[in-house]
Amino acid sequence: MPLRLSQVTQRVMSLMASPFAVLLAFILMGTSVLVTLNGCSEGKRPMATARVCLPTSTDVPDFIDVIRQAGLLDGMAFFDRTSATRTDLKSLGNPAGTVGNDGFVLNIGTLRQDGMGVTASQLSGPGHQVALGFSEGADSPEAKRFTRDVLDKLKQRWRVEVLPDGAGAEPFDKCP
Repeated sequence: MPLRLSQVTQRVMSLMASPFAVLLAFILMGTSVLVTLNGCSEGKRPMATARVCLPTSTDVPDFIDVIRQAGLLDGMAFFDRTSATRTDLKSLGNPAGTVGNDGFVLNIGTLRQDGMGVTASQLSGPGHQVALGFSEGADSPEAKRFTRDVLDKLKQRWRVEVLPDGAGAEPFDKCP
């Protein structure tokens, strides 16, 4: 005779209330945490990081174009995850889906199959501030040349600061 749903629920609830079931649940949770932590490793840090001050919102499309063009010259695919990032921010409880007060969200980059490229995302703070992370890929000298070329192009128009190795990108105090 098949069990009805209410009977199954009662049996499960009675098992869960037992001290054995509670102990078993803690053991299983602890084991899964250990397995998960054991499988984690630190990701590769960017080979270079920088921050850029874009004085107005009208600078953003030009900045995106510089990143896109730099990638195309080196055979990289351009990606723009700005809309998805805004959606993610909303799903995390940020109703406006923004980082700062002005509604600025940016998540773009260029990437080659071997991993060389650059990503750019907004920083909080005044103005339109962007953090850049450059990845090395398979050819370190080529990646260094790419990084230098992109930074030189950006410096022709905007305030750019290359950050020390291992430093995170903090917003400028003033932008512009």
